[in-house]
Amino acid sequence: MLKTIVVALDVSELAEQVIQTLQDLGLIDQGRIILCHVFQIPDVGGETPADIPHTGSAEISYLQAEKLLQFFQKQLINTKLELVMGDPSEEIICQYSPS
Repeated sequence: MLKTIVVALDVSELAEQVIQTLQDLGLIDQGRIILCHVFQIPDVGGETPADIPHTGSAEISYLQAEKLLQFFQKQLINTKLELVMGDPSEEIICQYSPS
């Protein structure tokens, strides 16, 4: 049995398909599901506060991502939302790897 399923999402149509696939495969009852979105920190040569979402992102805003993940959360059970900043691959692997 799976204890935790980490689902990294963006705001594309593929995100909706991923949620549907979780439901179709019956994975929503397998354990805790973490829906996450990682905002990549822009390389501007200066320091960017890690705890404040970067509002100048060309991709999507923090509020857009949060609303989308909340929408998906309503369709699932035992779900946690994570919106973090950093390098997507590092954040997903480091934050969610078993210790």
